[in-house]
Amino acid sequence: MQEKEPLPALINKVCAELEKEGYTENSVRFYREHFARMLNIAGEMGLQVYTDELGRAFRADCNYVNTNGKADKICLPRQRYHNRCVIFIESFLKEGSVDCTYRYKPLLPTSLSPNFAATLSDFKNQMERGNLSSSTIKQGVRFVGYFLEYLQGIGCASFAQVKNGDICRFISFICEDKYQPTSLASPVGRLREFVLGHAVLKNFAAELPEHLPRKRSVIEVFTPEENEKIREYLNYGKLSSRDRAIGYLHFETGIRAVDIGNMKLKDINWEKRFIHIIQSKTDVPLDIPLRSTYGKPLIDYVMNHRPRSDAAHVFVAENAPHAPFSTSNSCYRILSYILEHSGIDVGARESGTRMVRHNAASALVRAGVPVSNVSAVLGHRSMNTTMLYVATDAERMSKCTLPLPRGGSGRERDEAKETM
Repeated sequence: MQEKEPLPALINKVCAELEKEGYTENSVRFYREHFARMLNIAGEMGLQVYTDELGRAFRADCNYVNTNGKADKICLPRQRYHNRCVIFIESFLKEGSVDCTYRYKPLLPTSLSPNFAATLSDFKNQMERGNLSSSTIKQGVRFVGYFLEYLQGIGCASFAQVKNGDICRFISFICEDKYQPTSLASPVGRLREFVLGHAVLKNFAAELPEHLPRKRSVIEVFTPEENEKIREYLNYGKLSSRDRAIGYLHFETGIRAVDIGNMKLKDINWEKRFIHIIQSKTDVPLDIPLRSTYGKPLIDYVMNHRPRSDAAHVFVAENAPHAPFSTSNSCYRILSYILEHSGIDVGARESGTRMVRHNAASALVRAGVPVSNVSAVLGHRSMNTTMLYVATDAERMSKCTLPLPRGGSGRERDEAKETM
């Protein structure tokens, strides 16, 4: 690998190659900002040219910084863009051109030893044989992968070297680094299955918490007036064709962000006017009627504005290389933009795709749609899950409350005691 060219000149050449590949001016400027971080790191390391050591240091520089100036949890978008910057530079040094191929992060961690990697692969196969949903399998592989990386990091080459307290310390570590305690219930369940499946680890299963707090807040949804403002902005506001279609799908159907991202062109039946998807979270099929409110924006995007791409997905990035749409973060940004420009003050309310999903359910409930039908529309496997969404309708919830008992006189209270 050639390493003689001064780093600033190398970065300029890479950015010029990105422009040739069709990256917009804004995209190139965005990558230049990340390359500026690389230059700062190179200065701290006393380097004038690109080296493998600099690439590793730059890839590792992907944490948020807290108010004390210390590194905090990993910033996944920064991690992704730093990785791409390294790929750009190393491919240019090796081939004389920039590799713009979009890469999905492999499900199985690449940092594990062969022994641990094989164990994790076996666990993945076990979950697949159990007919678990794809999202549950990904969650299990990711969390158990973190556990194995942690063991490896503290010097365990095999399960025989695990000691009392290691699992407890892993849970504390993961709460500080990657997860909120309220998000741990399901991942810990997968880890419990993994631990119980290995005779050497079974004795440590007691270190896993039995009960974890779950977030069960009642989410405030949009008022009728706010819903009207949103509809007006979706109709007439300054939005790209893609973002308008995504906004309509979210607000009208309550479809999950991951399912919007995974939606394929073949999933849309234009003739019979419905969208057929397999939900990522539950693996349950869902048919969504192609109503005109979101059907027209969807047709306009696919027929007139969708960039030319080999991707089978409906929604792709607007900038080169037009990779399949990044789901949760991108949908959150689109929804936040729509709300801001609709004049909606979210305030302390939970915003994002979860609130929009609750809002769609609440609208159906207010319209008198039976809960069983709302459950079908949202793609829930159980109506008990749908009842959590019904709790967003404050008016209906207030009708379920009992009046407080009146005080009564002292004599009435005495008579009541005698009858008990």
